[in-house]
Amino acid sequence: MGIKCVMKKVRGGKEDSQTRMIAGFGAGVLFSLVCGDPPAVVIMSGVIFALVGEGYFKVKEKLTART
Repeated sequence: MGIKCVMKKVRGGKEDSQTRMIAGFGAGVLFSLVCGDPPAVVIMSGVIFALVGEGYFKVKEKLTART
């Protein structure tokens, strides 16, 4: 199971900003760890992935609200 699936179950089946940000952070951290980056880069990658994931979620949310 992925981080997003686990968080969605923990949060009662809803997919929201917090779920997306946690999943994005986890993906960034794991990506950096696999690449062998130093700890500071690992945290920064997690933050960047979280922000990009959240931005994508917000844009998707706005577009689906229009239809």
